[in-house]
Amino acid sequence: VITNYSSLFAAAMPLLQHALTRYWSILQQQHSVLGVFTSARSEEEEAFNFSERALCLGMSVGCTWISVYSKARNSASSEEYGYYVDSMICAVGAGILNFGIGKSMVRYILKKDWDQSKGFKGQSSLIASAWASILSFGSLAHLVNFCITRPTEISSKLVEKWAHSVLMHILVVEPLNIALSATLAGCGRRIWKSILGLFTTPSEGQEDLERPLLK
Repeated sequence: VITNYSSLFAAAMPLLQHALTRYWSILQQQHSVLGVFTSARSEEEEAFNFSERALCLGMSVGCTWISVYSKARNSASSEEYGYYVDSMICAVGAGILNFGIGKSMVRYILKKDWDQSKGFKGQSSLIASAWASILSFGSLAHLVNFCITRPTEISSKLVEKWAHSVLMHILVVEPLNIALSATLAGCGRRIWKSILGLFTTPSEGQEDLERPLLK
């Protein structure tokens, strides 16, 4: 039995290594923090450049602050959930808020490299960049104002909760979301190929190969 398990593990290791390598490659491109560092180290000009990636990261951080601040105003205390569970709730809430305020759409438009285009595409890129900047710097201004105008014992606790929620979002929520998206995309491609395979018979391909090029 042990030998069978060892053989199965040895056979699965190359597949696991390939999956992890592919996942790490996707993370470097799609993760908000890793993508910024990857773009900064890249010597080639990219459509989705460093500044645009930084704006998307700013949106994520800003949404986390909005989520933490809103929850603090609408809830008496985080003791009913526990500190880290409450931070996770805020991180998930920030992810949902990111979707609601259009971060995915902003990212989609900025990745198209429409900033040099004219007409509708150029205006769309300008609006997306402006919205990302307003949300990022507006949230930062609100955070600074909150720290200045509120007592230290109140502001420090909320800023600490915000920092933990940002880490939860970056280290847990976003990687899981990317993994889920990549898995669903891979399953979708396999299903689509299977559907196409139902309408394509092997004999058709063989007939094309066996047909002489010249008659």
